[in-house]
Amino acid sequence: MKNKPTILVVDDTPENIKVVVGILRNQYKVKAEIEGAAAIEIASNTPPDLILLDIMMPEMNGYEVCQQLKKSPKTQEIPIIFLTAKAETADIVKGFELGAVDYVTKPFNPTELLARVNTHLTIRRQKIQLAESEKIAAMTRVFEKFVPKQFLNRIAQEGIENIELGKAENDTMTILFSDIRSFTTLSENMTPQEVLNFLNSHFKNMNEQIRKHHGFVDKFIGDAVMALFHRPEGTYADAAQDAVQAAIDMQKAVQVYNQDRQKCGYQPISTGIGIHSGPAIIGTVGSEDRMDSTVLGDAVNLASRLEGLTKTYGIQIIISGETFSLLKDPSFFKFRELDIVTVKGKTEATKIYEIFDCDPPEIQELKSKTTSMITTGDAPRR
Repeated sequence: MKNKPTILVVDDTPENIKVVVGILRNQYKVKAEIEGAAAIEIASNTPPDLILLDIMMPEMNGYEVCQQLKKSPKTQEIPIIFLTAKAETADIVKGFELGAVDYVTKPFNPTELLARVNTHLTIRRQKIQLAESEKIAAMTRVFEKFVPKQFLNRIAQEGIENIELGKAENDTMTILFSDIRSFTTLSENMTPQEVLNFLNSHFKNMNEQIRKHHGFVDKFIGDAVMALFHRPEGTYADAAQDAVQAAIDMQKAVQVYNQDRQKCGYQPISTGIGIHSGPAIIGTVGSEDRMDSTVLGDAVNLASRLEGLTKTYGIQIIISGETFSLLKDPSFFKFRELDIVTVKGKTEATKIYEIFDCDPPEIQELKSKTTSMITTGDAPRR
């Protein structure tokens, strides 16, 4: 019984109520009331799924009851079917104008009444489901601003309400780290609001380049950006290619941004970018009441270390040998082998490469000419 829809029958004639209840009670939970004011109170306290409402009643007629119900937020969505002997066209039109969903005249056919009741209950149920779906969709859109949908597709396949702590997957990804050089010094003369405005402007700029190349931002860490590249329908090579191209466009975007800053009398900024490809763990960490999505593993740490090395070498983009080996056609980019290094926290040496497509043309030419000298260890003759 508790799962059956509830119908409130309102009629001042007990015999009419008895007939209607007899028709409905096998399929529905039925409540009955003979007074309009009492029916409004019942509907307000425990809203039924549908109301069958007579018009000709003393003290408060059905039209007045309907009008009151449609004014209240608690009851305005309840479908109302007028069940009455008033069969004039003007009466029917008035019923619909007041918000009724249907109008059945007495005497009525029991089968027809059941069919109409069932139809409007089905429509109401579908409206509720649609509203709930739209609410969930709206919540998901907001949630995706904090947790990328690429993460949600992995850790919340059954919906955001079913995210579990510790749920994890292993995959090979290309990870990009970007950081603003000397940000602390840069922000010393800014107000807190100016710092936020500056960072948001920069992050928006970087995010556009990352998204353009099928990546997504995992985290904003202070003034740094951590982005992931992995196309579900693509290959690891696609991800590596996407990340390198995104890095080039990020640096070019910074150059354009600096032109605007220069016009406004602001100090130009520079960024370093490190890229590495390797296995990573994708999952949720934290506690039951406070968790976060994250990517963990040596691949993440190495990408971060490579970004740090851009300061050491005074360059803009460094990629690991693992990322370089995944590129379908390395000659598509301007690159040079830079060094073999053992980064902090690692015992194995890693070959690193510089990508210099975003350097000025004259610098690109010089780097291209001296690439072989770095590889062989030869010094230029004087």
